[in-house]
Amino acid sequence: MTVMKKCFSVIMLGLLISLAACSASRAQIFSDNFETDTTFNTSLWTSVKGDPIIFTHRLLLQSTPGNGCDATSIPTFLYREVKIQTPSYAWSEDTSIGFETWSPSHCGVVVTNGCLGIINHQIAGTISDQESYIPIPNWSTLWTGDNTYLIQWTSGTVNLYINGVFSCSYSGPKVPSVYANVRMNSSNDHYDNLQVAYCDVY
Repeated sequence: MTVMKKCFSVIMLGLLISLAACSASRAQIFSDNFETDTTFNTSLWTSVKGDPIIFTHRLLLQSTPGNGCDATSIPTFLYREVKIQTPSYAWSEDTSIGFETWSPSHCGVVVTNGCLGIINHQIAGTISDQESYIPIPNWSTLWTGDNTYLIQWTSGTVNLYINGVFSCSYSGPKVPSVYANVRMNSSNDHYDNLQVAYCDVY
């Protein structure tokens, strides 16, 4: 029994050291804490549609049918992690957060309404060949308060963590391999009110 306890202790120590090493190597390379902003920071963001504003210490993306609203990061990223804190209760089907680009074609890894979305229109074929949507477990239970979404984008695999807990993942050829912006998008088709407390990229 004593030998087993010692072995267990050594294994746990090794795991802790590995986790510490991973945390230490993950450097923050982009960050905006909207809680401390007073205006939409155009040195970090641009907007393709709508009029993003800072309201009650949050980025506010309001949309109405036919008039969407988005915030798109000026820098682009490849195989990174993005962490975004936002409530989910106001999301409609076209609202999304994550990495996304239309150059040279539509590609992205996003959280959309109830799903982890993988988009890669560089692949020839139909929409089902180019896109996959993995249901997020217990999505309805997330419709209260703020949630923190962490999307880990690597070559061939995307993992989603919600509030620090693993949620779902995708592995396969649809994972895009092109640089993309961080994009937070409020639906073109519905009344929506996407609020974001902060956005960090590692």
